[in-house]
Amino acid sequence: MGLSLVRCPFCDRRYNVTGLPSGTKVLCTSCRAILTVPGERFVKRESFWRRLVPRSSVAQAATAIVGGLALAAGGLFAIRSNQNDPGKAIGERSNNPPAERESHGRGGQYQWSLLTVDQQKEFHPDRFAIHTSTRMYPFVLVGEKHTEVQLSFLFKHYEDLLPKLINTFKAEFGDPLGLGPIRDRLLIVLYTRRDTYDAWWRRGNGKPAPLDVSGVYSQLDKRVTIFFDTDRVLPPASPKEVLFHEAVHQIIHYYHLQRAKESRPAAWWFQEGMGNYFEGYYESGGETILRTSAATSRLPMAKEMVSGERTKFINLVQLLTWTVDDIWAFLNQGPQGAKDAMNNSHQQEVIKYAYAQSWALVHFLIHAGDGIYRPFFLEYFRSELEGRGGRDEFDRLFKLHHEGLELSELENRFIKYVQNLK
Repeated sequence: MGLSLVRCPFCDRRYNVTGLPSGTKVLCTSCRAILTVPGERFVKRESFWRRLVPRSSVAQAATAIVGGLALAAGGLFAIRSNQNDPGKAIGERSNNPPAERESHGRGGQYQWSLLTVDQQKEFHPDRFAIHTSTRMYPFVLVGEKHTEVQLSFLFKHYEDLLPKLINTFKAEFGDPLGLGPIRDRLLIVLYTRRDTYDAWWRRGNGKPAPLDVSGVYSQLDKRVTIFFDTDRVLPPASPKEVLFHEAVHQIIHYYHLQRAKESRPAAWWFQEGMGNYFEGYYESGGETILRTSAATSRLPMAKEMVSGERTKFINLVQLLTWTVDDIWAFLNQGPQGAKDAMNNSHQQEVIKYAYAQSWALVHFLIHAGDGIYRPFFLEYFRSELEGRGGRDEFDRLFKLHHEGLELSELENRFIKYVQNLK
């Protein structure tokens, strides 16, 4: 009889899946990826032992006895799942622990174990469904059940979109900045009822969600929350844009938690500009193609800001001073919690155009002049991840990379760049 092994492609850990039929789903207890037991996968016992033990008959006999006991005991292990030590197997004895077999009961016990204890209480299987796969790792989807919503369709749709986001972010910023793989599970929650969506907002903000906000990333809960309005009360919005925008916030915050050395409030233009930067996509042959180009819904507003009298344009000196805390104070308390330009009767309009300008600024710093400002932007990106972002850090790094270039001249170049975007 051969020994059946399967290797996790994410963390390179091997598992004994002897006796499990081909196609069975198993859980990697190291990185929590979902694996599939393949077909022709057996290794002759003789060659396996030959690699691990001396070739003397006594040593082989002793090792065979110990190995047999270990394999027999392997099927009895349990998974201890908690927030601080996810994926730790009780009773692991070797580098090839037995894998956890997929359970299909109420969404799959192995899937629900990916959530924290508090999350499991909040998202009861009677009211919520869960979905995860190796294809969209490290994301986990939880959806609120609704008679008018096909969660399985939404899950599969997101499973197609999220790998595009992960791969694009990795190519654009992850690899240049030397960011390693994401080890945690990133949660995305889909609400289909206004009352439950509002209840979640009240928990963190003391009030229901603004009517025009259909998605948000919460740093407190470390999760993306999206509302599917089955009653169509919300104005039309692209679910793809909401997903890409908020999930980028989630990815950036993950790396910030790994690297933060200081705790200055994050720059608003950077955070929202990055979210907006990943909103661009187009459809081709029924497939969604993610591209970080000027083909985005933000472009018309950005061009409007730099045309005519530019009454809606925000000076870079001012835009660079706004922090995430300023904007949340504005959204939660009114204009008294925000900076100068927002203390007027057009606060909502200011914010709307500021989103477009933040997108344009990020696009400019990455692509203008064949990438002349890109090295500076990557260094500033690193500072944001380390908790050292803000206007002063922007000025310091910009002078290092572009000595003699004043911010006023950079603003002029920025305006001309946006005017010529197509």
